[in-house]
Amino acid sequence: EIRLSLVGSEMCIRDSSNLVSVMVSIDTLKGDIDNKEVDIIKTKQDLAKAQKARDKQYESMKLRIQALYEQGGDAAWFQMMLNSEDLSELLTRAENTQQMYEQDRKNLDKYVNTINEVNNLKTQYESDKAELEEMKASYEQQSYDLQCQIDQKKSESADYENEIAYAQQQATEYANLLAEQTAEIQRLEAERIAAEEEARR
Repeated sequence: EIRLSLVGSEMCIRDSSNLVSVMVSIDTLKGDIDNKEVDIIKTKQDLAKAQKARDKQYESMKLRIQALYEQGGDAAWFQMMLNSEDLSELLTRAENTQQMYEQDRKNLDKYVNTINEVNNLKTQYESDKAELEEMKASYEQQSYDLQCQIDQKKSESADYENEIAYAQQQATEYANLLAEQTAEIQRLEAERIAAEEEARR
């Protein structure tokens, strides 16, 4: 929760912003901050999984390289081929060697992809954290501006409590409508992307 330490009312900037629009903006920002915090938690979890997979793949490849080295590397495979008793055995060993090479190649590609995933998730995590800090700063400033406008209402109107309550009711309705429209746009966009992928298949 963001706590504000407001200075005296003489420091408030007399903003001409509409009270309702400021309330709507604050309500929307609250939702955005909550969603961004959820995104950050998920990204952090995905990053931890990717890092764990990367470390596991690295250890597996290290053991594989060590085993090859201990067996003499390429020379060991060459010697094994020469020691084949007949053509059939030679072809079988050659096929096995090719399969092992292809598997090693796949494991290396997988490891490179995992490293890229870790780097991308790190970048996303840092970007999300920076965006969240900007949202919180904006929320704090707008909350301060709202308090200034409420203080101004108090000094100008005897019926300020009802006016502020009505403004908050309107703001909540506008914020809910905006959230519904945003969700509908996201749903339509997801359907469009799914349809394009289906058409490609």
